[in-house]
Amino acid sequence: MKTIDGSSVKKVLRAFAVMTLSLLIMVSCYVYHNYVTYKSIKVVVKESANVEYGSANYNVNKLIKKVDGKIVSVKKNIDTSKIGEQEVILSVQKDSVIKDVPIMVNVVDTVAPVISLKEDKITITKGDKYDFNSNIKSVNDAVDGNLSYLKEVKEDSNYYYNFTASNTGEVGSHEVLVTAKDKSGNVST
Repeated sequence: MKTIDGSSVKKVLRAFAVMTLSLLIMVSCYVYHNYVTYKSIKVVVKESANVEYGSANYNVNKLIKKVDGKIVSVKKNIDTSKIGEQEVILSVQKDSVIKDVPIMVNVVDTVAPVISLKEDKITITKGDKYDFNSNIKSVNDAVDGNLSYLKEVKEDSNYYYNFTASNTGEVGSHEVLVTAKDKSGNVST
C-alpha cells in the first residue's frame, strides 16, 4: 500500500480549494448577471395606450413605446368588454432571463351610435301629424345597446337620441336631424 505524504495532501486540498473558489466565483457572476439583467427589463407604454371596446384581436405591440428585451407572451390579458383601465402582464425575455412586467392599458369607447332610418325622405300632407319615431329603425351603440328617445335634452343628458326639426308646419322641404349620444359622450347625427 502506498502512503501519501503531507505535501501531496496539501496540494490536493489546495487544488480542491481553488476549484471550489472558482466554481463559487462563476456561480456568483452568473447570479449577479441574471440579477442585473432582470432589473434592466422594462416596458414603457405609449401615452395613449388605448384599446377600443370590443376589440377581438388588439395588438399589444402597438401599445408599447419601448421594451428592453423581447415580449415572449401575454401572461394576463384584458377584457375588452369592460371600459376602463386594466392591467396586462407581459412575459419579457432578455438573454436567458424572463420577467413578468405589468402594464396599464385603457379600454375606451370612441365609436358613436349607429342611427338607422326606415326611409331617408318622407312626404306628409300639411296639417297631418307625424311621429318622427315611426321612421326610426334603430339607434344602437356597441357598448350601450339600444338608445332610448329623449324629448328634452339637458346639458348632462347621456345615452339617448332625439330630433331637431325646422318649421315642419310650413309647406316645403324640411330637414329633421336625428342626434344620438352614448354614455361615453360619442355623438352621431
